[in-house]
Amino acid sequence: IVLIASLAAGFFTGAFWPIFLIIAALEIIYMTFVPSSRLFQRYVRNIHMELDDEDKKKEFERIVRSLNAQNRRKFHFISKIIIDINRNHKTLKNSNPTSYALLSESITKLDPLKESFVRLLLSYQNYTNFLKDRSSFEIKEKINELKRQIEKANSKTKKLIEKRLSIQEKRLDRLNKVKTNSEVILEQVKTIEDMLLFFQEQSLAVTDPAEVNNQITSMFTDMECAE
Repeated sequence: IVLIASLAAGFFTGAFWPIFLIIAALEIIYMTFVPSSRLFQRYVRNIHMELDDEDKKKEFERIVRSLNAQNRRKFHFISKIIIDINRNHKTLKNSNPTSYALLSESITKLDPLKESFVRLLLSYQNYTNFLKDRSSFEIKEKINELKRQIEKANSKTKKLIEKRLSIQEKRLDRLNKVKTNSEVILEQVKTIEDMLLFFQEQSLAVTDPAEVNNQITSMFTDMECAE
């Protein structure tokens, strides 16, 4: 705005070129020194961090909206538990400062836990939808049928049937893997719910902060393996 206003003023006053040269010199100085300034770089990094956080928040909200009613209830359930644990932790600041200090780092991990929990729920939901439309029994029947056809097939059609058989066997293998993954995710979701309920009870009267820290760390390790 300043550049355009100055050039317009120079144009109407008849001093366009002197003003243009001054503005060009100031612009060169600005573009040379300001971007290399640590203060300016820190300012730009903060803007990018804010934008990244906003993008992550929108993506998180999108995932929550994509959950079905049952999985959304699971998410809201653990969200309430985490809020309760945080509230109980804050009460320790005055009543038990030592426990409060020891637990603070672990408690801060519980909010990011919601993001991992939502991703697990979405994966489980996707696997469930995938398995809903597919039956291992039907694939096994096709495999057995193709094996019978191979025995009767001539040399021209045998290779084609063998190729179809290979495809069906790969489908069955993939289906079994999806089932296994689905079972692992479901057990992990249940474990998180149980552990958070336990932490909620522990947070009412913390007797062993070190044990709680170890359990939270263990839970995060298990979740990373599951993801």
